[in-house]
Amino acid sequence: MPVEYLSVEQEARYGRFATEPSPGELEQFFRLDARALELARAKHRSATRLGWAVQWGTVRMLGTFLTEDPTAVPASVVRFVAEQLGLDDDHREGARLRPSALVRADVAPRARIVTRPRGGDGGGSRSTP
Repeated sequence: MPVEYLSVEQEARYGRFATEPSPGELEQFFRLDARALELARAKHRSATRLGWAVQWGTVRMLGTFLTEDPTAVPASVVRFVAEQLGLDDDHREGARLRPSALVRADVAPRARIVTRPRGGDGGGSRSTP
């Protein structure tokens, strides 16, 4: 993605967590709704479920996938998402974020973004079913 229009500071923050998300941001961006929980739980391995759910929230918060290191996720995010998926500390450790799990999980969130033509319904051009 071209970044010529971004300041140096904005470019340095792009596709990364600049700070630890606040409790409000965790609720706003990483709270899994019923559909997201259903999609995450459909994954076979706990690592893939966790990776998918973390990426789902990351895209919502940052507007993009993590650009350089897909495992550079604050611990509070992983903990918040893992709790919703019912992963206790033992399972969470076994399902720690690995680049391979995040890459496999990457396909599902992208496939859920549907582009709709702008029409008379007044809706936006993008939605997630």
